[in-house]
Amino acid sequence: MADSVPLTRAALARRYGVDRSAITRALGQAADAHAADPSRPAPPQPLNPGEPTELFDPDAFDAFWAGRPRRGRPTNPVNKKTTP
Repeated sequence: MADSVPLTRAALARRYGVDRSAITRALGQAADAHAADPSRPAPPQPLNPGEPTELFDPDAFDAFWAGRPRRGRPTNPVNKKTTP
């Protein structure tokens, strides 16, 4: 099995089908939540802190991305209006 290749924020955004700003915003919100309540999980740290282009472990980031709180209103198929 191949080793995981570290990914930039832009590559992570492509991986999840979101804008790069969504990655940055999720990391910032998780850091703020962890600072306010240390029992909440900390966001993944870059493998090369302080570098202009930070690299993240994709396996660790996948776990973080899957567990982050979702935004917006969830869909409700019962109330969904259908057109005839």
